[in-house]
Amino acid sequence: MSKELMITIITTIITSGIITTIIAGIFSIFLGRNQYRYEYYKMLIQKRIETFDLIQELLQGFSVCVIDPDDKKLYHCIFSNEKNPIKDKYLMSIFKLTKANFYISNETSETIFKMNRFFIENKIEFDNIEDGKKYYFQIGELVDDILKSTRKEVLDSYNLKKLLKEKQNLGKVRIKL
Repeated sequence: MSKELMITIITTIITSGIITTIIAGIFSIFLGRNQYRYEYYKMLIQKRIETFDLIQELLQGFSVCVIDPDDKKLYHCIFSNEKNPIKDKYLMSIFKLTKANFYISNETSETIFKMNRFFIENKIEFDNIEDGKKYYFQIGELVDDILKSTRKEVLDSYNLKKLLKEKQNLGKVRIKL
């Protein structure tokens, strides 16, 4: 074997080794980025599911109605004169949702806080059944709004790009000239 042939073979082996290493490195970086993105999206979807569970807990006390035997008026079971664990769940859920509102759409978040503002503005007390009777229909409409918004969002919960874009645009002011 001639010296030139030997140099050509060694050069070819070294060059192919370098090219293979470079391609493998680029491919590894690409896979690493995709793996990171996949894990991030997976975490976001898990947080969204947990947030939807919180919304269900929030609405639990409004899913059952009671009729007062004396005046035949309706009220939600969250209203009671006794110690009520459903009320405590509601308060804990609304507190947790203030921290988790990043994982739901602005529309769903706004409908939840609209209901909470309604309770605060009208000074509604959960241990006062009369408040429950007085505001039964308004509360029912607010609950329906939350359910509609959540239902729509759950069906589209995999679409994280839409949610992230919405959250990214939150607070930006657009000026048209």
